[in-house]
Amino acid sequence: MCCLFTYRSHYQIDQRETRGLERRFARLEQKKAELLADREELRSQIQSQSDPAWVEMILMRELGVVPEGWLKIHFN
Repeated sequence: MCCLFTYRSHYQIDQRETRGLERRFARLEQKKAELLADREELRSQIQSQSDPAWVEMILMRELGVVPEGWLKIHFN
């Protein structure tokens, strides 16, 4: 009878540890997917640096530079 209780308690502990590891694995898989998406975005940005339209868009979006002849409007 003692062996049965010992076995059952170890089995329950193992099940809890397994569930914890499965949750951790799922979080790591999600993080991996996010990092791979970021990597692909950065790779496409690096490849686009030779494209003048892309460079113009980045200058406008990040630095607020506007092409000559455009009107820049500031909101308060």
